[in-house]
Amino acid sequence: MKILITRPLQQSRRFAETLVKQFGKNLEICASPVLEIKFFKVEIKLNSFDGLIFTSESGVRAFSNLNQQSEKKVYCVGAYTSEIARKSGLSVTHTEKNVEDLKTWLIENDAERRLLYLCGQHISNNLEMAFEESKITIVSQIIYDQLPRKLSPGAIQFLSDVRPVLLPIFSERSYEILSRQFKSSMKSPRIAICLSSAIANKVKDDEFEKVLISSQPDLESLIKVVQEYFQNS
Repeated sequence: MKILITRPLQQSRRFAETLVKQFGKNLEICASPVLEIKFFKVEIKLNSFDGLIFTSESGVRAFSNLNQQSEKKVYCVGAYTSEIARKSGLSVTHTEKNVEDLKTWLIENDAERRLLYLCGQHISNNLEMAFEESKITIVSQIIYDQLPRKLSPGAIQFLSDVRPVLLPIFSERSYEILSRQFKSSMKSPRIAICLSSAIANKVKDDEFEKVLISSQPDLESLIKVVQEYFQNS
């Protein structure tokens, strides 16, 4: 079975290693990032905030790239985001698997706070709007961008024979960039494995033979979908 990984380079490598450990030689893997992370040089004024929110490892790395120190409380989405934050010297107070669970926890446990959400240029979750009816104030600051990249010649070839290709899709942004690069000459049946229903809802009907959705927006649940597909195919 073939699987095409289109995450940013570091994340693609790590994901590929995880898949090899899980499935061994049952997978033929091609990594071709369609996103490149660009860190911004920005000034971040932390004095007026009670804590920080990170929903991606790219946000943490972009913050660390600014050589900024903070002892403020940090709230994370995703275990790996949390791990990178701790390794960067940040004080992680709480971690949840997804944004909705983090929102619920914050409202229940930190009723009146002003938090800084350090994010990318393209986001799936508008946290400022999500917390509008709560006593928590969220202020977003963009500290990195997700630049589009073309599929490699190897990836194009990968998509152009008769064997099916699994395509894990981790964000709406990566789907949009990938979708624009599909050509009629790419004959391989494509199976999308979406990290969330929100991503799956963006997928055009004629682009994939199947659209599968992870039960939770995390890597473990997505890999479980890959495993179930293997077992049933």
